[in-house]
Amino acid sequence: MSSYFDGLMLDTKPKTDCAAIIKLGGVRFSILTPYLIRIETDENEIFCDEPTQTVINRSFCKCDFSYETIGDYIIITTQETKFIYNLKNQALEAVTLYDGRKITDF
Repeated sequence: MSSYFDGLMLDTKPKTDCAAIIKLGGVRFSILTPYLIRIETDENEIFCDEPTQTVINRSFCKCDFSYETIGDYIIITTQETKFIYNLKNQALEAVTLYDGRKITDF
């Protein structure tokens, strides 16, 4: 016999595909879409793979990306966006779309 709540359960896929994850020390980057990355920091490298109220699914479409580290920075590039993150200060410093627009509210 099923309960009333069984019909309210969501089938979630909260874990990002391992191929779309970059780990550098206590920082984990999940490349979710060409426009969206998730950044988590934890000095013990304990990261959340459970659904959250903000994002219940993190298994979006696969997107191509590349990254390079230069000094204290990691630059993550997708086909649509460039993200620049300061590893020392643990802060996202710049987001630029490929048409040249700069995103400033993040």
